[in-house]
Formats: sequence, C-alpha cells, structure tokens
Amino acid sequence: MLNQFYTLQKITHKLRDLVGFKIVEVVTQDKDSVVFAFFDNVEFHFLRFISIPNFECIFLTNNFKNKRSKQTNLFPEIINEIVQDVELIGNSRIIQFSLMKYNIFFQLFGGGNNNVIITNKNLLMSNALNNAKELVGNTFEYVAPNLFNLDHFPPETTIKKALSNSQLMLHSYYAQEFIKENNLNFNYNVKDFSTEEINLILKNTKDFVNQIQNSNIGYIIQNQDGNLIFSLIPLNNVGKIVEKSENLFDLIQKVLIFRFKQNKFKTLFRKLEKILNDDYKQFKRQYNSILSDKLKKELTIKYRNYGDLIYSFSANLKEKGKSEIAITDFEGMEQVIPLSTKMTLVENAENYYKKAKNLNKRLIINDLRKEKVINQYRLAEKRLKELTECKTLFELTNFYKKESVYFKLKMAKEEKEISERFRKFVLSENAVAFVGKDAKNNDELTFGFGKANDYWFHIRGASGSHCILKYNGAGSPSKQIIEQTASIAAYFSSQRNGKFVPVAYTQKKYVRKPKGANIGAVVISKEEVVLVEPKIPTETED
Repeated sequence: MLNQFYTLQKITHKLRDLVGFKIVEVVTQDKDSVVFAFFDNVEFHFLRFISIPNFECIFLTNNFKNKRSKQTNLFPEIINEIVQDVELIGNSRIIQFSLMKYNIFFQLFGGGNNNVIITNKNLLMSNALNNAKELVGNTFEYVAPNLFNLDHFPPETTIKKALSNSQLMLHSYYAQEFIKENNLNFNYNVKDFSTEEINLILKNTKDFVNQIQNSNIGYIIQNQDGNLIFSLIPLNNVGKIVEKSENLFDLIQKVLIFRFKQNKFKTLFRKLEKILNDDYKQFKRQYNSILSDKLKKELTIKYRNYGDLIYSFSANLKEKGKSEIAITDFEGMEQVIPLSTKMTLVENAENYYKKAKNLNKRLIINDLRKEKVINQYRLAEKRLKELTECKTLFELTNFYKKESVYFKLKMAKEEKEISERFRKFVLSENAVAFVGKDAKNNDELTFGFGKANDYWFHIRGASGSHCILKYNGAGSPSKQIIEQTASIAAYFSSQRNGKFVPVAYTQKKYVRKPKGANIGAVVISKEEVVLVEPKIPTETED
C-alpha cells in the first residue's frame, strides 16, 4: 500500500515541508527511479521516486549515495526552481509540485503508468522520466478515477470490491479489515444487504476512513504469507504488527527494501532451482538405470539361453513365420520363446544373442561409471535439499556463493546453447528478447523455449520471426521494453523497411498451434497491437 490514496495523502502533507526549498539537482542511477535534491541554504533533503510496477512509491530520504560515475542528470529546466506548493490532485494518485515556472507531476498509478512529468504553467509537457518522446509537446490532462458512487453501489458487485473501488478510496487491505471488523460476509454482493444495512455500512466506513486519516503513526504489517504491508492503522485481521513509527518515510523504505529483497530472492531461487532440478532429473534417470542392472543381468542370461535353445532345436532352422516356439530346455522344462514372424529361426536366435550382447555392454559401462553416477545423484539430491532450506536472501546468496563454480559453469553452458539456437537481445537487467531464425526454429522458440507467462511478439498481417520476451522484473514490462521488443520483431519480418508497422503481442499462454498447421503457424486467442519502427538495439548478442 505504498501508493494507496491515504498513504499519498499523508506523504503529500509531509512533503509540504519542502515549500521554499530550491531544487539543486535531479539525477537517476537507473531508468526506474529518480532522486530530487532540495536545498534551503541550510540543509539538504532528498526525494526519491520509484516507478517500478508493484514497487511504485515516493519518499524523503537521507540515505542517498550519489554515485557520480553511474548517474544521469535529468530535467535541467527545473534546476534552481523554488517549490511554491505541494498537493495531491483530487482523488487521484498524482502529487503535484508547483514551482515558479514549472510543475512536477508524480504519477503513482501502478502498472506501467508510473511517471514523473514536467510541464510549464500552461500544463504543456516539456519532459518526462518515461515515454518523453510521446508526451513532450502535449497538454497534461488529469483524468479522474472511475469510482463507485456512494449513493448507488452496483448491486451485482461484492461488498469488498464496492468498498475498495468507491469514493471512500479504501484499498483492498483496508476493505478486508473493515469487513472483518464488522462481521460482514466477503462473498455477499451489495444486493444481499438491505437499504438500512448499506446505510449502516457507509456510516461505519466513514468512521473507519476518519480513523485512517487522523492517524499520525505508520505500521508495518506482516501477513500470513510473510509479506510486509505498510498501513496507517493496525490490520488485526490481515496480519501482525512488526513495527510502528511516526516516521512514515522510514517505514516505507523498510517495506520497499524488503520487497526488493523478496523479489531478488524469488528470481534467484527460480533460476537455481531450474538448474538443480534439471541435473537431479538427469542423474536420477541414470541412477535408476544402474539400480535396474539386476534385471538387465537376468535378461542377458535369458536372451542367451533363448538363442542356445533355438539352435538346439532339431527342426528346419531356416523356417520362418512362427510367432513363438515351445522347446524343452536343458533341465527338462518347457520354454515358450517369442519369435519375430519376419525372421527365420536362425535369425531369431542371432537377434537374441545381439540383445544379450548389447545389454552386457550397458552393464559393463554402468559398472565402470556406477560409483560416479551414484555420487552425482546424491550430490544433486543434496544440493536441491539445501536450496529448499534457504528461506532468506542471505541464506540463498551464501548457498550460491558456496556452489558458485558449479552454477557458473551450468549457466555459461546454458547461455551458449541458447545463443546458438536463437538470436538474443539484452534490453535491460530484467528483460531479454529471443528471435527465431526460421519457421522450424520459430516453433522451437515458442513452444519449446517459451514459458506460459513470457511475452510473444510477431509482425501483424505479414511473415516474420517469432519473438519471445523473457522478463523477470517486478510487475509487467514497461511500455519502453514492449516497444523495443516489438521493433525487433518488426525488423526480423517482411516489413523490415517499413516506417511504422503493426506488431501483435501477447503472453505465450494465449498462443497455440492448431493440429496439422504448417511449421511456424500459430493461432492467438488474445492480443494487443503496437505501431513501431523496425529496428534492433545497437548492443546485441547474436
């Protein structure tokens, strides 16, 4: 709830302390955040804005380390501008800084719509953190959120959704707390309550909102899943209080750091788990093969015996067409031996000798590598167990360091194999695009390499390569990443020389191959389209 309306309301109130301060520097050290340095000739304050989906937030901090070698200066037009006012616009999640000649709008909408926008006093946009090319020159417009009217909740809507998306501006966690406090049923729709009940709910909810707005303390709540939530009131029905403080910015930073660590943990865990699982499955197959050597030995003896018995048969050995033959063995027991009808008795006997010989070869090989395979299997099993016991980023990082040689070799091998199979383009730390090289390779990329939640791209209405975007960042890929990937897909298509061409994209789970379809042909059940210029990044890995 770092960008929840009432949180932003409190933040805005505290940011008014910056009125009269001068902006002396605006820098970014990565594309997803920006830091504003304010100075009043006595002290500095640093305002940090983060636009990463699911991590969007804004707060004052004293812990900004200025890494000159990695930073980029932004928004030169507002340097030395003095803050005149700070306000939260209407019921939105937009904080406006009014300067002498300019305005700064901090958008914390969530998803890919987080942004910092600079306008002049006539609201003409002159700069932006994200999508500056598309925005500059246009007029900044505030679109009020579409919220349920308190006088008429939609009757078919659950009471939780009605409260969360109404003019009361309750977040789902606040709505959940209110519903539990008032012993309401989550599954009830608005229509299931009488008019008197709805009126009582509204009265109690307004009291609940006043409690939130009048709070001067922030809380960090840990829910049942172990996630940390920032709140302005205790959430007894959501989780336990981990920490409370009047310093809201300090709590916000702690929740943010936890989320970044949690995301880093999940990303690294999934990566290591895949490597270990692949090894474990491979060595388990080999281990099970060795465990079945007893059966192979028995089959080897049996097949040799079948060959000997067939040769001892006094009938015509060149006879064929029989599916089986009954022969009394050397101990006086009758044996029924299966035969191939396409072979003579002699050929059947030789085939059994061949089978016995091949099995014996495998037994010899297994015997030579038995100890090695058992050790590899047990080591893979041990590593996988150690991984599952890692519950914190610290534990996981230590495990990775301990096994770093092993993991680096595995990752290097995997990277080499992937690079040989597909074209590869590194778009950011969390986004890599892969492109098929031909129709058969397209099928392999989409249905072999691509996972359900990967993003799939293809030129719309023309022939071209399939493109898979693998994104392991927080939330969804930014508009910039989507457009970059679409441009790559357009470049590797028959429309490469077009100025602006349409590219369809969707998640891979919405792409299927009809039975009997040609190589490379697919059907998409859901898509979006973006117009882009066909081009590839200047720095690529082929």
